Amino acid sequence: MAGKEHPILFSTENVKAILEGRKTQTRRLVKPQPDKKCDQVVYDPAIGWRFRYSFNKLCPYGQVGDRLWVRETFAPYSDNSGVLAYKADGWDSAPEYTTSDGKDIPCHWKPSIHMYRCDSRIDLEITDIRVERLQHMSSYDAQCEGVHTGALGFAELWDSLNAKRGYSWESNPWVWVISFKRQNPLDTVFSKSLYLDDTFLGGEHNVGTIVNSAHLNNKGGEKHEDTGGSRWLPV
Repeated sequence: MAGKEHPILFSTENVKAILEGRKTQTRRLVKPQPDKKCDQVVYDPAIGWRFRYSFNKLCPYGQVGDRLWVRETFAPYSDNSGVLAYKADGWDSAPEYTTSDGKDIPCHWKPSIHMYRCDSRIDLEITDIRVERLQHMSSYDAQCEGVHTGALGFAELWDSLNAKRGYSWESNPWVWVISFKRQNPLDTVFSKSLYLDDTFLGGEHNVGTIVNSAHLNNKGGEKHEDTGGSRWLPV
């Protein structure tokens, strides 16, 4: 039986790490935090996670086998083409598109929270979930988070996102630790995106080439014309 789907937000830098295969874990705050007396967490299949002296709680991001669809910063390339630019692809600024009458129209980045399911290009399968204190992180965990400077390097990243909200590394909050693997990356990546450079599968294409999802079904590496130029399609 297929698992459920859940949306999850990632920053641009974290999306880059996922696309590059460097990130296979994410840590998210347990909300609300358990009572300060809580010193133990036990998993009970019948009711979820039992926080001692506090409450029982299910992970809001799903369970092992469920799918996470990633929300990331994006920009519609035009009003009706269905093509998107994703900030994690390396854009210094939002792109522009030219209308049929020759006008250059600037696109505008939209926060990840506004992304619909149909616009998401990254699906992640949950492979493990655990609950622990933030500082329980190991150097291996930091690498799985896409940070290669160890737990202290991750602490700096964590504080840049959470310290102002009262959940600094030093406060050592309880967190969900979610491990995942990317699903069908070659079938989904760039299926609706505006290309920025020529890094995808070593293929050749022009800067600004628009590739529609239907093109990924073509076989044989044929060359196809499109509104933004031409390129060799992956097979």
